[in-house]
Amino acid sequence: MARNPFPQIRNEGGFPTDPAASADAGVVTGPLPGMMTMQFGDEADLLPPPAAERLRELRQLGDDAHLLVRSAHEETQDLRTEIQGHRNRLHRLRGARGADGFDLDDDDVRVTSEQARLDQKMVELKRRSELGELRGERWRILRTTIKNAEDWVRSKPGGTEIVMHEPVEPQLKKGEDILAAIERIRRRGRELEADLARIAASPWPSAIAKQKMRERIGQLAESGRPWVEQAIENDAEIPFQTQTHPVRILNGDPSLIGFTELPDTLALLAWLHGDALIAALDREIDEVADDPNALTAAQRQKAEGEVRADLLSVQRQEAELVWKAQADGAAVTHRPDIDPRALLGVKLIAAPHPNQW
Repeated sequence: MARNPFPQIRNEGGFPTDPAASADAGVVTGPLPGMMTMQFGDEADLLPPPAAERLRELRQLGDDAHLLVRSAHEETQDLRTEIQGHRNRLHRLRGARGADGFDLDDDDVRVTSEQARLDQKMVELKRRSELGELRGERWRILRTTIKNAEDWVRSKPGGTEIVMHEPVEPQLKKGEDILAAIERIRRRGRELEADLARIAASPWPSAIAKQKMRERIGQLAESGRPWVEQAIENDAEIPFQTQTHPVRILNGDPSLIGFTELPDTLALLAWLHGDALIAALDREIDEVADDPNALTAAQRQKAEGEVRADLLSVQRQEAELVWKAQADGAAVTHRPDIDPRALLGVKLIAAPHPNQW
């Protein structure tokens, strides 16, 4: 009998193996927790049914867009072949008789007719090329949107669960159609993104810069303090701190590198004239400080949190309007950088503890 190369997993935890017994004991049977990732396949399986349906719909739209791109490419290639055929015929009609041509003038009806067909095909090629670019861009947007959504599902933090968000009902302004509402909401989203960029670019308070500067000067001063104990205890010269620096070795193997010890003059200066150095740096910091517009770490975190919450709310409205517009047949697509939570209509919550039934 052949030996099974795979080790057998034994039930050593005292859990019932019979399904009926498992039900009686309140134990849900299934794969071991460590095997969940290996068995995970479709991202839609981790989503609530309405969100999974949205993801599948996006995939279908992406597949349809890809088919249109391929079809447009094939049609364009066929048209290019036809155009080359017209050019070859024109070349032969105008060519010398000794070169297998017909030596026809440009105003000959056969030449003008062939030229007219070529011109017509060139116009059609331009039209199809522009249409192909539009279809290709739509496919690229859908592909990026789908990938972002799938990546978000796969990277779901541990200990969380994806559930449906409360329904969002965007309100249209008086006389506003759905496409205008989408653009209005997207404009508001761009304003919020600009707010995030402004927060990130905000200066830091000068007091924080001065505190860090003093800490740095203190560290340098301590490291540059001479060891006078050597002169008292060992009747030796007072040693000064040094730093190791790499040096190039000339006229040798380029891969060789050497090291040398040099006095640490910056540390010695910080020890000898620390107060003067701090005073000078205080003046420099005051020259470039912008405290009225400065934000501390806590202020940045709070401001960013508020703006991101508003941005997510705006994107939820945008996504719902785009879904509705698509259902009505409008040629509009989701932005590829939209938050997947807004796109799928979901949110993250803390997963219940395994011991909670």
